[in-house]
Amino acid sequence: MRRRSLLCLPLLALLLPVGEVLAADPEPITYSRAAFDAAIASGKPFLLDFKASW
Repeated sequence: MRRRSLLCLPLLALLLPVGEVLAADPEPITYSRAAFDAAIASGKPFLLDFKASW
């Protein structure tokens, strides 16, 4: 039984971050300096994604 538990731990570790990805907001927000400042002030992690069209 102990061996099976040890073999399942790496699989569980791989599945844990999925919850955070699924909880992300699916709709992108248009960048504004006010929204950026509010995200920094909240203290929570956030993702700033951008694309250059050149």
